[in-house]
Amino acid sequence: WADAVVGRAKRGARAPEIVFEHGEARSVASFYRQADLGVFPFRGEGFGLTILECLASGTPVLATRSGGPLDYAADGVAWIPARPRRRRGRDEVEPDVEALARLMRQAFERGSPTAGERR
Repeated sequence: WADAVVGRAKRGARAPEIVFEHGEARSVASFYRQADLGVFPFRGEGFGLTILECLASGTPVLATRSGGPLDYAADGVAWIPARPRRRRGRDEVEPDVEALARLMRQAFERGSPTAGERR
């Protein structure tokens, strides 16, 4: 998709524009609170500071079950199963795409978290 957008832009065609309205987002917390869910389907998060910021702001998270977030994330996290794989001579994890789609559908159907859940 990104290659197609860049290709159209290089040929002078107008690429789609994505706009994020920050509104009252004067802080990291207010930025994350605008979302109903933070989705982080990474192959390996390392420490996962963005996940921690999202949780600290009261927004639930959907993250791959691997890496640093396992050390600190429990409440407010739905875990995407991770499948180990070898890539370029290194061990990595791959998020289970089917599970990710199912969990995102459940989150969409559930709707926004309540104020109590965010606390």
